Amino acid sequence: MAKPKKKQTVQTIQPTETAKLEKPTASHIKGWTANFLSNVLGVIVGIVLTFGGNALIQQHNEKQEIHTMLTLIGEEITYNKNEFVSMQNDYLKTKKACNIFMSHDWRTMPQDSVWRHVENAMNMYGYTARHTAWNVFQKSNIFTTVNDKKLLVYLSTLYTLIEECMEWWEIHQTERSLTSDIFYNNYYYTEKNNLFASVDAMLKNEATRKFLNHPYSYEDIFTNVIDLADYMLYLIDKSCSYQSELKSIDEDFENFRKNKKK
Repeated sequence: MAKPKKKQTVQTIQPTETAKLEKPTASHIKGWTANFLSNVLGVIVGIVLTFGGNALIQQHNEKQEIHTMLTLIGEEITYNKNEFVSMQNDYLKTKKACNIFMSHDWRTMPQDSVWRHVENAMNMYGYTARHTAWNVFQKSNIFTTVNDKKLLVYLSTLYTLIEECMEWWEIHQTERSLTSDIFYNNYYYTEKNNLFASVDAMLKNEATRKFLNHPYSYEDIFTNVIDLADYMLYLIDKSCSYQSELKSIDEDFENFRKNKKK
């Protein structure tokens, strides 16, 4: 005989108290607002520090790159300036010797003095100008980040003057080489080591007279290059020391030249 199933009863839990929604108080709202604003402010500060820090690092790196590049250009300008000082001295000796030959004052000089003027007029000296650092700087990304555009203009002017002067020097050397060949051919082959006769023969040649006459004066060209090179070295040294903003370059350059002449 089957046993009767027990009746299952489901117990229900009756809430003892009805849940109540608490109305937010002013202190709750104030605390929530403070937390929200502090979080937002933290995010903003983080963004500012991140981007501002990156900008400062980039600016510092650019200054370092400009400093390095200007230092290299300064070394290059120093080399070019020294070459032009030597070229100027060579040119002045040559011009003096040529003037003596064209004025016929050499005829009353002793032979060793005439030889010295021949050497000053005829000897070939090799000079070079460098522009690698300037060319690299012009093509670099930091070229446009230099604030003082007048500094770049003056640097460009200096290198243009150097290039033009070197082109003239090549012409000068070609004329000098021709004059030298004519003189020494006369001395060793035609006049048989007769110095005065060789000078006379040289003076009768139209091509050599063009060189000896020196129709143009180039002292100012050398002076301009050397003065501008000195001024650029002064500005580069000032820029690399991270001193205050430069004054008007036009005014400073004129004062610089005046003080240099004193």
